Amino acid sequence: MVVGDVGTPLTLLDDIQAEPLPFIGIAFAVLLVIVAIARSGGGKDEEDDLDLYDETEQFLDDEDFDDLEEDAEDAEDEEEIEA
Repeated sequence: MVVGDVGTPLTLLDDIQAEPLPFIGIAFAVLLVIVAIARSGGGKDEEDDLDLYDETEQFLDDEDFDDLEEDAEDAEDEEEIEA
């Protein structure tokens, strides 16, 4: 056990104050790992935020809308087959 000038044991804060560079490096590495994890999972949402504002129905005839629904169902079926 290492003791200080007064005979008290050294703490982690004493180590950081004596040589801060290794601790700064560790904190930076942890931050980079957190950012990398956040970015890798960020684009995999199944629901798009723009779907909330989809007003396609207002501009299409009933026949056109039925065709779009069939195309969407076909695309979903293809995605299920690929997965």
